[in-house]
Amino acid sequence: MHIGVQPEEERWRYAGWRVVLISLICLTLVFGTRLSFSVFFVALSRDFGWSRADTSSIFALTMVVFTLVSPVSGRLIDSFGPNRVLSSGALFLVVGLLASSRIHTLAQLLVAYGIVVGIGLTLTGLSSHATVIAHWFYRRRGIAIGIAFAGTGLGSLLVVPASERLIALTGWRTAYQVLATALLLVALPLYWRWMHYPASRGAEPRPRLAHHAAGWRARQALRTLSFWWIALGAFLTMLPTRTLTVHAVAHIVDRGYSSLAGAGALGLAGAATTVGFIVWGNFSDRVGRPTSYLLGSLCLAGSAIVLLLLPPGMPSLLYLFALLFGLGEGSRSSLVVALVSDLFPGPDLGLLNGFVGSLFGLGAALGTWGAGYLFDTTGSYRLSLILVAASAVASALALIIARRVYHGRRPHPVA
Repeated sequence: MHIGVQPEEERWRYAGWRVVLISLICLTLVFGTRLSFSVFFVALSRDFGWSRADTSSIFALTMVVFTLVSPVSGRLIDSFGPNRVLSSGALFLVVGLLASSRIHTLAQLLVAYGIVVGIGLTLTGLSSHATVIAHWFYRRRGIAIGIAFAGTGLGSLLVVPASERLIALTGWRTAYQVLATALLLVALPLYWRWMHYPASRGAEPRPRLAHHAAGWRARQALRTLSFWWIALGAFLTMLPTRTLTVHAVAHIVDRGYSSLAGAGALGLAGAATTVGFIVWGNFSDRVGRPTSYLLGSLCLAGSAIVLLLLPPGMPSLLYLFALLFGLGEGSRSSLVVALVSDLFPGPDLGLLNGFVGSLFGLGAALGTWGAGYLFDTTGSYRLSLILVAASAVASALALIIARRVYHGRRPHPVA
């Protein structure tokens, strides 16, 4: 039901769309930085002679930090407002990347990137942006979040190949410094100036929904079966995507292709992700989040199968991988947080999305480190790619069940 939908939401001059645009720009930089770890992965492993598991542990630690800090980030947004939290996150990213450019040991990079950058990525994460946008939109929530989250695809399309070129031309240290400068000059001031809730701008929150006023408290949501099925789906949401993000280039290189070809495939996947976020977001506003998520999950599983069967000397299959991976990526986090916002609106929405974000991080940490461990143990990514496909489908089933056990305003509580 779309109760009390405000007509302003349907107009492109509505102030909420400005928040969406700022989110799109900043997420392009933030997630471009995050996803470019795949090309830094190859350079760091080569220069320092680290194993795949050791190098994977850096990104895995950022996901552990993400898991621990996400609920705190959500509560901070609920308490102090999004502009302060997002600006602080951008500052952590700048400091962490500059420190990463100066490291000489694995332990130093674990602190500089794994912890400091990890905190920055958490505070500027998808859940933070989704919480802000959810306060501005209801009927168009799916497409609004989808457009903003398309920045993750643009980051892959623009920032990942640019990082690869910077590494090739100037080295990975300079590349980290360039990323830090971009975040300092663009993301930090945009967050501080524009990322606010509607009420802080002298307007009523949009939409003004009767059921939103009563709202869910976190303790109520945590006692429902629906939320825990969403939690399971959230854990499995980022496990396959981040596994592929970190290890796809290495696998493609292992299959006889150049690192530039691998980075190019991720860049093309970024373009498909950009389209996917918008298409699935709009589609989900019409047919529902779980259905859209299922279709995207099948695309993601298909991309893992393409990599699993990838032979040397067939670059055309890299295009198929990029298309399927991008469309699958475009269905993931945006639809999960949109579903949480649909089912559990209220004053603790930031905390609930933060909790979901922590499960994103936990799944991502397990996937990225586990794939590196399995490679070091078995000598290939075969088992990891099978698990990627299986977890993608399993996450969709969890969200379908979550929606089906939801009844009215109050789902059945956990016994």
